[in-house]
Amino acid sequence: MLLKLLLMGSLAQVGLALATAVGAWINLLLVLGFAVRAGYLELDRALMRSILKFAISGVVLAAVLWFAAKFAAVQFSAMSGLRDEAALLLLIAVGTVVYGGSIVALFGLRWLRSLIRG
Repeated sequence: MLLKLLLMGSLAQVGLALATAVGAWINLLLVLGFAVRAGYLELDRALMRSILKFAISGVVLAAVLWFAAKFAAVQFSAMSGLRDEAALLLLIAVGTVVYGGSIVALFGLRWLRSLIRG
């Protein structure tokens, strides 16, 4: 709550969203810490490798989206009405393809099928 109050003034609604995201990450880390301490979660090698693969996918996605946003800003600058909407649609499409592709490349189709089947 303190972080929300601090960021609300300078960043308005973006500050509220950022503070909420920070709070969610802190909550996740606390839950994971308690689960490990109680013996419900074992940080084995397979889990650590999966976390690393997801982190790599996230970094790749962030880099590609950053470049795609720069590209969209240049390509759609002449549009008058729907410039932001077109850029958002491009980023959604690029993000879907890149993240899906990186997950398949790092984990493999067999892993993805087993995840879908449950």
